[in-house]
Amino acid sequence: MAALAADSDTQRRERPSPESSGTGAIAVLAPAVADLIAAGEVIERPASVLRELVDNAIDAGGSQIDVEWEDGGRTLLAVVDNGVGMSEPDVRQCALRHATSKVQSAADLSQIDTLGFRGEALASIAACAELELVTRPATERVGWRLAVSGARRSIVPHPSAAGCRAAVSRLFAQLPARRRFLKSARAESTMCKRTLLEKALAHPHIGFAATIDRRRDLSLPGASLRERVQAGVPALATAPLHASGHYGDVAVELVAGRPEVARRDRSGIMVFVNGRRIRDFALLQAVEYGYSAVLPGGRHPVACVFISVAPEAVDFNVHPAKLEARFRAPSELHQAVVRVTQRLLGETATLKPAAAASPALPLAQLPPAPRVAAPARPPTPRLGPGGPHSRHRDDGVAGRWSSAPARSLDAGFEMSHPPAAEQRLKLIGQVMGTFIAVETDDGIYFVDQHAAHERVIFDELADANHTGEIQQLLLPIEVELPREGERSAAWLTELERCGLRLEVRAPAGEARVVALAPQLHRLPAADISRLINGLGGTTDDLKRSALATVACKLAIKAGELLVDDDALDIAARSFQLGVQHCPHGRPVWFLLTREEALAAVGR
Repeated sequence: MAALAADSDTQRRERPSPESSGTGAIAVLAPAVADLIAAGEVIERPASVLRELVDNAIDAGGSQIDVEWEDGGRTLLAVVDNGVGMSEPDVRQCALRHATSKVQSAADLSQIDTLGFRGEALASIAACAELELVTRPATERVGWRLAVSGARRSIVPHPSAAGCRAAVSRLFAQLPARRRFLKSARAESTMCKRTLLEKALAHPHIGFAATIDRRRDLSLPGASLRERVQAGVPALATAPLHASGHYGDVAVELVAGRPEVARRDRSGIMVFVNGRRIRDFALLQAVEYGYSAVLPGGRHPVACVFISVAPEAVDFNVHPAKLEARFRAPSELHQAVVRVTQRLLGETATLKPAAAASPALPLAQLPPAPRVAAPARPPTPRLGPGGPHSRHRDDGVAGRWSSAPARSLDAGFEMSHPPAAEQRLKLIGQVMGTFIAVETDDGIYFVDQHAAHERVIFDELADANHTGEIQQLLLPIEVELPREGERSAAWLTELERCGLRLEVRAPAGEARVVALAPQLHRLPAADISRLINGLGGTTDDLKRSALATVACKLAIKAGELLVDDDALDIAARSFQLGVQHCPHGRPVWFLLTREEALAAVGR
């Protein structure tokens, strides 16, 4: 705001203090200065202009919104809609401050069901740029053109299609200090495009198109919510997960990525409430909590969350750009998002319980096998008949691969259920040093031996409390703790529950591992040190992050050779898992169905 006050005069002038002047220092600002200050609250950059104009276009009820801009929006930014348009009286009022058709009384502020409502947007834009509106209602034959530049205003009849075209040019041309704070044209253009995509995601029934520097760059026809997200979010372009639910007065729809497309930051999570994107950390946490069964600490999902609540249950009038909201019952929203997210993963990644299997017996006839608790790997693994890369039938006879051309298998296999309890499992063998191939009536399951074993170990460790069985080390392991804030007593206590007891020597903050759970004694000291040093996040994230790393270290690796019994045991246990992903989000197995195999050879 200081930059705004200095735009009209770049040289600083001394202001008399109240004590030296002997007069009052408080005065009412001139309207022109007040308009600039108010404009600075609403219009920060070209993307702010775009946001306000697109909001008005959406509120106008059109089915198509076309946007164009040049030079990152500084030279020109225009929004065209085919909505209801404005008559002459509305055109004369629309660019005045606090002129709006959406709020008439204080009571209306608690029932906001439109994107715009303050009546500040057009007036703020006109205070810092040149504004032109050309509009016509569908019921009238003649349109109107409004041009506003500073204090100059003109309204004249003008030919126009039904709807409205709002064009903003020379943004901040009279405010050089504000213009200097803008980023490059490319960066501002990227922000404009991101803003437009956010609006398009929240309103999939409306078609959107963008022309950037006179070249068509984006075209999104009206579509379903899932189709719009697929078209607008590259990470969710292929087979996104989709679920919805209604809980009391809260409706939640979620389009999200599989765990394997997770990111290292939260930028992939977008939350929309009543058609507008907001920043709300609690709702971001709700999505992450729903994913906690399949993602470790430090990994974050890619998801678009669309929440609908009654207008009186949310207040958007708490931020100049309406990027934040205050909710009447935030816990209900949080619980609804968690439930929909968990149901989404339950429907697509949760597996039916299955018993362990052998090559000779159906699943239903076998008693449940004990869970694998990070067994030690044999130092010299035995090879089954035909070597590690051969295919084994249940009679031990090695088969041969056909010379027919193979069909490429992409990573987009749909999640499917494990074999039914009555089906037999027939071990084929290890494939490509990574997969355990098992044949069933449905087809061939390819089990990632490392991911499956890692998940089994993780579940075993997560169910245990190692505080009572922790064993003292003869030689402590010197370690470097993560950030200072994570050296709390609660953090150290939680780490001990995971099987690692640390001794921190104050005030230097030096630390060493003095005791470990039995399973962790198999890990080299260097791995323990790297494990402690790499633990980030809060105390709540600690257990999952630590156990995920430990399970990864203890699990068999891709390329390790297994005897048939061990390979079949891991495959069978992978079908007993509660989820189809390892702790780091990768799928444990996928199914190549009989139909897919036959189609690949034209049968």
